[in-house]
Amino acid sequence: MVPIIALTLLFGLTTMPHVSRLSAFAASLLLSTTSALLSGVVLRPVLAETDPPNPGGPRPIYDATAPYIIAPRNSELLDQTPRFQWTRVQNVASYVVSLESADRGVFWQTEVEGTEVVFDGAPLAADTDYTLKVKARSQETGRTDNTEVTTFYIIPEAERTAIEAELQRLETTLDLNDRGTLLESQVRLLSEEGLIGDAINLLDLELVNNPDSLDAVCLLRDLFEQTKDPTLKALGIPEQLDQYRIDRNLGSCEVTETSETEI
Repeated sequence: MVPIIALTLLFGLTTMPHVSRLSAFAASLLLSTTSALLSGVVLRPVLAETDPPNPGGPRPIYDATAPYIIAPRNSELLDQTPRFQWTRVQNVASYVVSLESADRGVFWQTEVEGTEVVFDGAPLAADTDYTLKVKARSQETGRTDNTEVTTFYIIPEAERTAIEAELQRLETTLDLNDRGTLLESQVRLLSEEGLIGDAINLLDLELVNNPDSLDAVCLLRDLFEQTKDPTLKALGIPEQLDQYRIDRNLGSCEVTETSETEI
């Protein structure tokens, strides 16, 4: 049984320079769709590739014909070369992903077949707002009619330096053989700073190196479980993480009693 931290923070409205924060879950939330090569190909939970359930009845909770951007989404980020992630859309040939800022307009664009891409340009400027767009290109018409838009903000350099120094301190002071405690401490730090997306990415990378990390799976589930966002709930991410854990016989998560927080 692996204890996980009770993250009751940051799933409500918060303030961010120039950008209206919608939620902290939205700060970049989902597992990537790549594989970890560990004695062969081992898949992590590929949540963005699944067809979301619709527990709300005949009307969909969100527009399933457009890619729903999950990472990042109206959030602050530490990472200056972030990973962008979105949900899969049926009958789509590819996705056109673009990035723009107020002073540069559209300065980066790429087209991919999967549901994620890592920004491969020069590191994004600190203390700057960015707009991310993902367009779905139809298999039938080749047109990109359905577009999803979100924003994110790269935190100032001084804040980034201080947070990275503290993450490094945790690496050097905690027992590296106790990965659960180290991950929990790092996730807590990032969460308290409002960097939920970076916390998710940290856990995702842990699953690249160790797809059987119960600590990482449980911490991810805890992050997703505590939001009341209807779209996130419709995606059923905690349930998918539970199924991944069961399929790999990883054991149980010991969840600390928490209350959901309004967005």
